[in-house]
Amino acid sequence: MIGTANIIKALTVTIRNILNVKVNDRDIEEGFERPSFYIDVEEIDDEQLTTEYYYDTYHLEMYYFASDSKIGFKELLGVREKLRSMFSNRIETEQGFGITFDEVKHYINKADKVLHTTFNVLAVQRIPDVGTEPMMEELDVTINKK
Repeated sequence: MIGTANIIKALTVTIRNILNVKVNDRDIEEGFERPSFYIDVEEIDDEQLTTEYYYDTYHLEMYYFASDSKIGFKELLGVREKLRSMFSNRIETEQGFGITFDEVKHYINKADKVLHTTFNVLAVQRIPDVGTEPMMEELDVTINKK
């Protein structure tokens, strides 16, 4: 199974490679470099889809800070287009788990030159089997031919 940290890492690496900017991992009040971006976990909904699968929805937010807080509107539009392409595809975690996106919305703050993107990551995962019964692959079968 993968967790929130795996999803954030895959997103961070992908966005950093697409935009070629640093990740802002400091508190906003401490100051930060521009351009940079920040990913925040807003909420996680855990559901059991069936007796064998979990269906988790991660509600995430990303903030992209333009190079210049005074004249970065055009830059924000370009970043939005690059992110649009990423969100329309699937990305993978290091474990090979595919991440898909839903309900992607972009908001541009013209005063601060910040692109605020909200989105959901959907994850369907098999519930780990903790039973003592042998797995089907481990059963011994004897076939008598007559």
